[in-house]
Amino acid sequence: MKALEAEGKIPDAPVETAKTGRTAAGGKVRPKRLTKEEFASLGTPPTGFAWTLTGRPVVELTPKGALKCFECGDEMTLRTGRFGPFYSCNNRKCKAVANLRGEAKKTADEAAGETRSKPIETDMPCPDCGKKMLLRMGRTGRFLGCSGYPACKKTMEPPAGLLREVAETAGV
Repeated sequence: MKALEAEGKIPDAPVETAKTGRTAAGGKVRPKRLTKEEFASLGTPPTGFAWTLTGRPVVELTPKGALKCFECGDEMTLRTGRFGPFYSCNNRKCKAVANLRGEAKKTADEAAGETRSKPIETDMPCPDCGKKMLLRMGRTGRFLGCSGYPACKKTMEPPAGLLREVAETAGV
C-alpha cells in the first residue's frame, strides 16, 4: 500500500460537495443528517428557533410577540398548509419557512381546531336512511350531510331557503 502511495497511484479521497442523503421511496433524496461536529458548528439558533438534525430552523415554543425571520429579519406569520401550521416570512423576496414542533405545534393545532364550525341539525330526513340531515361547512361551502355518517354517506346541496332559516334562528 505504501509503495503504491509513493508512486502516486492511490487516488485522493473523494471530496464531498453536496449535502445529499439517502434516496427514499419514489426517488426523492432526503436531506442528510448532520454529524455532531456539523451540528455543533451551527452555533446557537436564532431567537425563537431550534435546529433540526438536518440543520433547518424550527419553532418549538410559541412566540409571545412577533417572530423575526432567521434570514432577513422581517416578521414571520403563522400560516396553515396542507401538512399543518408553519411560519412564513412576510418579505416577498425572502422565501424562508419554518415548521413547528413540540409545544408550538400543539398550540397551533388547538387554535385551528377551535375555528371549525359545528354541524347544524336540520328537520330534513335523509332520502337514503331517514335520519336527520346536518348542515356542514366544507372547503367549497355549505352542504347537507347525513347524521348517520359513516354508515350513510348521503350528501346534497342545501335548499335555497334553508340557509336563510338557519341564519334567522341563529340570530334570535
